[in-house]
Amino acid sequence: MLDDGVLYICGQRIEAVLSADAPAPPGFETVVPVACGGTVQPGLIELHNHLPYDVLPLWAVPKKYGNRSQWGGSKNPAYRTLVTGPMRVLGEDPKLMPAVVRYVEAQAMVSGTTTTQGIALFSNAGARRMYRGIVRNVEETDAPVLPEAASKIADVEAKDAETFLARHQQHAQAAPPPRRGHGPGGTDQAARIISWPCRSDRAGGRSPRTWSAFTAPG
Repeated sequence: MLDDGVLYICGQRIEAVLSADAPAPPGFETVVPVACGGTVQPGLIELHNHLPYDVLPLWAVPKKYGNRSQWGGSKNPAYRTLVTGPMRVLGEDPKLMPAVVRYVEAQAMVSGTTTTQGIALFSNAGARRMYRGIVRNVEETDAPVLPEAASKIADVEAKDAETFLARHQQHAQAAPPPRRGHGPGGTDQAARIISWPCRSDRAGGRSPRTWSAFTAPG
């Protein structure tokens, strides 16, 4: 941490971060630093989110669940009332949804998150195109030098493991954009059965251009 520092930028690249009393790096000798009087910190990269839902109040989880399939549906009507129901209403409203997107992006930025993901919304497939705002999104980068990541949100169950791995290897050989997956989350046996095809020792053929983010069981 530097109490008094200078950030040297060329184009869209940070070239150096030095103490204010240090000599300027090569190429910046004639540059006069702009005194901003602020604090600069690295942006955080968010590994797992469902961005539109950040507009809702935090759900008070009533008890411990073994996996994420247990807290929705008829088993827990309060979840529909407080989470999925309101999100469906907001998602289907063409006037409200753009405001939701701007709000959750601003919320991410205030928390220090500058790169995030999780823009898919069941009730509004077209909402993806709205994420061109103040934070970078790995699914809609809007930048030719940053390949956009493909997503798979549905669970990869054990019976579908071979098909999933075959498709993963096919994508790896074709050098596609990065890929991200959504694991089931949880600690019980049901979560482990769904998660096992996603383990790195099963996903052979992965190229440097591909990556997957799964929620592993505890």
